Amino acid sequence: MVIDSMHEMLRRNIDVRLITVYPEKPDVTFAGELRVSPERWLMVPFRRVFDAVAMFRLVVTLIRIKPHTVITHLWLANTVGRVAALIARVPNIFTFEHNVYDSIKSPRHFFVDRVLATFTNRILAPSLAIKKSVEQHGINPKKVLVMH
Repeated sequence: MVIDSMHEMLRRNIDVRLITVYPEKPDVTFAGELRVSPERWLMVPFRRVFDAVAMFRLVVTLIRIKPHTVITHLWLANTVGRVAALIARVPNIFTFEHNVYDSIKSPRHFFVDRVLATFTNRILAPSLAIKKSVEQHGINPKKVLVMH
């Protein structure tokens, strides 16, 4: 999904950059599939959610790049990416929820999601089931958009 979205944006001549928060494992990589040039693919490694040095680097990176929109995927990136985008005053923040996490996320995870949703333009869900799950955990239904 990430690769397809990025390729579509590139096809439309949208300036795309990828910032990852974990280094890729050599045996699990999408580097060969990605059409983003290496200088547009940055890595700001986070050891944990509350990694102040990494957060500072991410905020500085966003301030330097001055993106119009930040789109995040997966819980750690959704969390640190939205916080950094908020601090860096990025005007548009979108996040993807990829699955029904009812039995995987802790109450703390859902609390963080609810708080950050207030600063998020849209939460993108690839199915109605994911949309319903997100809403059942307190996310405003007006924030959630299903994108099949």
